[in-house]
Amino acid sequence: MRLAPTFAAALLTFALASPAAAQEKPFAITFGYPAAFGAQWQVRERVALRSEFTVGHSNEVNEDISLTSSGWRFGVTAGAVLSIIRDKPRHLYAVPHYEFRQRNVTLSQLMNYQDANGNLAQTTIEVTPQIHEHTVAGLIGIEFNLTDRSAVFAEGGPGYRKTIRRGSLPELPPIHSPVGFSDENLNLTENDVRFVARVGVNVRF
Repeated sequence: MRLAPTFAAALLTFALASPAAAQEKPFAITFGYPAAFGAQWQVRERVALRSEFTVGHSNEVNEDISLTSSGWRFGVTAGAVLSIIRDKPRHLYAVPHYEFRQRNVTLSQLMNYQDANGNLAQTTIEVTPQIHEHTVAGLIGIEFNLTDRSAVFAEGGPGYRKTIRRGSLPELPPIHSPVGFSDENLNLTENDVRFVARVGVNVRF
């Protein structure tokens, strides 16, 4: 079926149909959740370009196996805001959305092992895999003007994410308790479909 490409072409044609308008406030600073900040530039009456930086931190503990996962994530997004319906306080739009995210993670686990003298000992194993995520999504959003210079928005839609993880285990003692990660799950590529949702504030200049 060619319904999706045809709809996308029609939407883009509709968005580009209006001539460039003299925008009173063509630039905006955008603050979003999950944590993101960036800029939006109104290039035509019905088309705006948006780019954002994202940042976040996570810390997870599995007490059953004494495993801790913590780290920072940094990313950049790009999208085009295509107006569908705009009246004074409300604005309905579509966004082809792309995000690249890098996660630097530290996995640490307490491990029991047998030393050279045959005694039971403990040590902490740490690995630092690097994770790259690519997400492509089609979002529908609605924006409500609060003042002439500010508005709140909410967006959501289906997305496809590809996750690439690379890391390696340190050398382990010959006899040790099980660890919660392996070379196989430290080096893998995953693909999944997920729902992408965002909320935030635009401040226009």
